Amino acid sequence: MDAGINVIDTAEVYRDAEEWIGRVLPKRQRDKVFISTKSTQVTKDKMLRAIEKSLRLMKTDHLDCAMMHNYFTFMHYEVATGEGGALEGLRQAKKEGKTRFFGMSSHSCQTAMNAMQAGEMDVFTLPRSPLNREFDRALDLAAKVNVGVLNMKPLGGGGCLTYREKDVFSTSETLTVEECLRYSMSHPGVTAPIPNVVTIEQLKQNLAVAATFKPLTKSETRNLIAKADRINGGVCGACPKPCEGVCPDNVPISYILSNSQASRKTGFDNFRRGDEYQVLAHDFNDCTRCGKCEEVCPNNFEIIKEMENYDKKAREYRGREAISYGKTYRGEGGEEAGFEKKKG
Repeated sequence: MDAGINVIDTAEVYRDAEEWIGRVLPKRQRDKVFISTKSTQVTKDKMLRAIEKSLRLMKTDHLDCAMMHNYFTFMHYEVATGEGGALEGLRQAKKEGKTRFFGMSSHSCQTAMNAMQAGEMDVFTLPRSPLNREFDRALDLAAKVNVGVLNMKPLGGGGCLTYREKDVFSTSETLTVEECLRYSMSHPGVTAPIPNVVTIEQLKQNLAVAATFKPLTKSETRNLIAKADRINGGVCGACPKPCEGVCPDNVPISYILSNSQASRKTGFDNFRRGDEYQVLAHDFNDCTRCGKCEEVCPNNFEIIKEMENYDKKAREYRGREAISYGKTYRGEGGEEAGFEKKKG
């Protein structure tokens, strides 16, 4: 705050973050900072209780923005915005002056866009970086409908970017903090990037970029995206991809390999790109393991093993999400789910 940062994003599930903010906030001019917090609750009553707890921990009488947190599937969003859902709690909190604005964070681009088009929410927290550009279309829409966007994970999802030197997928290139933050701030749909800051040194790096910020030119953007794609692609990044078109089972091999190698570099969040993987006409389940892809691979890569591993992890992750939200939607979670079974 001394350095001029005036947006603080937190959430009830970020361990003791709200308590730490509460140690500082009463000593400052409250109107000089925009406080946004989030809750994963899906019902009105639980959302209101979560907001009250956040106010108490942060020692403030109001939030600047209260958000529904990590609404990943449309199923989850539909429940929260239905009768007795979390959205009703946010409306009431705003009416009572406990929050100035409300919104939603999401790792599903389509769910976020559906919420934007509904036209009621003020602010969204969305992931985007040169390594994960899936949400560009949501940011384009945000700029069009004039809603605020806090860009989470602008550095790729794990703080300042680093890659394991001995990783088989490593490249000679890395993305810099400056490249990532300039990329974030250059999009007209981004209100503010919210990079993960763990050390004072990282804070200083972020501040230096902000102090000298200039939007990326079209040429700089093209070069940065090409660099990110080479990093994301690992051993497949610069490959001519002869595996494409040789699969008799129509498995999109290069697509799966790129996603797999990207997930090794930027963490589990890339599995959330599974919106696309989930609806592919063909996936690894169609693979008959004929080996033709490996025969033409110039890198002698174990393609089948890699695809199998990615498919397993993606299904485990998305399966947990789908089962969890499916039970919640059908009311099978009982009291733990937080709402009654939907009729019909």
